[in-house]
Amino acid sequence: MANKSEEAKIAEARLLLEKNGYTVTAKNYFRCIMSGKELSVKQGNFYQTNNPMFSGCIANTDEGKVNLLPYSKKEIEDLYKKLTIDAKGNEKLSLFKLTQALQIPWLESHYQTAKENRMNTLKFYIGKMNSLPQLSELTMADSEPFVGDEDDMFSKQDDFDIKHKKISKKNREEMVKFWGNLDVVDLEYLQEQYDDWSTRYSIDTKSMELLVSEICHKQLTIKKLRENNQPTSKELKDLQDLMNSSALKPIQESSAMNNEANTLGVWIKKIENEEPIDEVQEQYKDIDGIGKMIRVFFLGHFNKMLGVKNELSEEYEREMAMYTVSLEEEDL
Repeated sequence: MANKSEEAKIAEARLLLEKNGYTVTAKNYFRCIMSGKELSVKQGNFYQTNNPMFSGCIANTDEGKVNLLPYSKKEIEDLYKKLTIDAKGNEKLSLFKLTQALQIPWLESHYQTAKENRMNTLKFYIGKMNSLPQLSELTMADSEPFVGDEDDMFSKQDDFDIKHKKISKKNREEMVKFWGNLDVVDLEYLQEQYDDWSTRYSIDTKSMELLVSEICHKQLTIKKLRENNQPTSKELKDLQDLMNSSALKPIQESSAMNNEANTLGVWIKKIENEEPIDEVQEQYKDIDGIGKMIRVFFLGHFNKMLGVKNELSEEYEREMAMYTVSLEEEDL
């Protein structure tokens, strides 16, 4: 009973402090100012920092007091994704805007190091910025100049709408219904891939439609993982399994094409044997006279020159007789 009474007193004191504007969190926990949620410090939900701008952001842990960024890693990553979409995929520009939002310094040289190491740029930049002694005490006043045209970072919403104008409100609703509630850029990518598959293969059943849509989703996942320099072995294996189920693997595709070619050949032979094309009626033969010109003045003349007597040379002689003038005088 004593323990419960003590717990009740602690709860009342905490409630009173919070009513007066103080933030009180349990031991080993810290409150993210973006989401308002209390998250475990020991589970690595926050970045540590020595930045004097956040000197009051202290978490009480079993190891003692720890100075943290007041934003959880998940909220930082979500914000970064949104900024990347606004920046139309420009990683450097979106990271620069993120440092401004988090009120931490922008270091051009540190960004270049992250790129050269081919690591996850966001985690490398924020993590090292708040862990390395020579960087963790820097503030926004220590920022280096941004190399590039900052005005190009975020196009106006009108420009964004123009780029994506092919997705009307109605079409977007249909795409969301089919693909899920994703960003416009992701929806465009998925639809483009699906349309590309549909122009190459027949998607005429519900099961095939489902498999191809899952293939497109897996392509998008692989694309994003590669952009963040993360491994894709598992996703590639899943993609191969999906293509195998859809009979879209290269070896299956070649086999299907051979079978189709054989079937088409048998089909053509069957038609030629059972329903051959009728002989062209006389009235529709050589309507423009080109056939006669080639037959008479080329083949017939050629046979005449070689001294070959056949129906072509005879036809040639008859035709030429119509245009021949005799110089011999008639007998009087």
